[in-house]
Amino acid sequence: MSIKPLETEYKGYMFRSRLEARWAVFFDECGFKWEYEPEGYDIDGIRYLPDFRLHDVRTRGDKFHPTDEPFFVEVKGKMDEASREKIWSLANYCPVYVVGEIPYAKDEWSYTIAVSDVFHDDMLFFSYNTVDGDSYPTALFVDKDGYPALAGPDHDTRCMDIEKTIAALRKARMARF
Repeated sequence: MSIKPLETEYKGYMFRSRLEARWAVFFDECGFKWEYEPEGYDIDGIRYLPDFRLHDVRTRGDKFHPTDEPFFVEVKGKMDEASREKIWSLANYCPVYVVGEIPYAKDEWSYTIAVSDVFHDDMLFFSYNTVDGDSYPTALFVDKDGYPALAGPDHDTRCMDIEKTIAALRKARMARF
């Protein structure tokens, strides 16, 4: 018997899984500009189609990735060797942030901890090291200016709009299609 994710339609896109569609709901609720599977890449013979591209992402609470630099989000319910190899090939050239299940949280601390609990093995590496070069938990959130941002317990998180972020997480977890 084979278990496969359910393709899910949302906003005119056919997502490969409900989890991808729920992350799209999260991005919309936060007001992020995103594209779904905007472009495939051939990286030294490895073909890869990232799930999302986010625009105008801030890291460490205050700086933007340049608008011409891609910032990709890869949705993984479970990491396998083939996925790890593809993500690693792209992460050598640009930031790749890997997300799993939509985390539960009630404040900024529990959110960053929930994010770190979702990951295991190399998912930690991709979500933290390839994005801003450290190995601390990093959470994707909306900042007080309405931009997508990344920060963790080692960062200045005063710029977080944690209420909006948690409301978006809740809406994404509850989304029915």
